[in-house]
Amino acid sequence: EVEGLSQVQAGFARGEWLGELVILGPMRMRYLEALSVASSLSRVYTGQHAG
Repeated sequence: EVEGLSQVQAGFARGEWLGELVILGPMRMRYLEALSVASSLSRVYTGQHAG
């Protein structure tokens, strides 16, 4: 989360993707949620198939 926040602040500093942040902000949040869920699922999956 801290890394993502620093990236957002860097984007604001450049003044590049201000409009993209408004559009992709919620989608990015859902993406990060899905990513964490997928990582935990993959841990369970690899744990089941480890032995």
